[in-house]
Amino acid sequence: HPDSPVQSFDPKSVDIYGMISPEGEYVSLGKNLKARGEVQDWLAGIEKRMIESLRLHAKEAIADYHSRSRTEWVLLHPSQLIIMVSQLSWCSKVEDAMQRANAHAKATGLDECLE
Repeated sequence: HPDSPVQSFDPKSVDIYGMISPEGEYVSLGKNLKARGEVQDWLAGIEKRMIESLRLHAKEAIADYHSRSRTEWVLLHPSQLIIMVSQLSWCSKVEDAMQRANAHAKATGLDECLE
């Protein structure tokens, strides 16, 4: 993959550097892992590293959300994290709007009419 730190493909290699989605998006797993030994052991290691890597990328995407244009931000982070952070932001904004509306309703006496 063009985003991989390894630019040559060796079919005999046991090194695992990242994951590639069906759409072709590459996400690094940090330092490479080795596919050696019992399959269940190295697969468990990959799963653990996938979670750690996505958690780190999620923190970066959240921190980056308000500091860039949306177009730039979307192109810099993994797609599944774009969706997650966008949903978090939307929920936060809706919650804020509902709290403001509730405060306004109480201040104007509308809350009695809404019950």
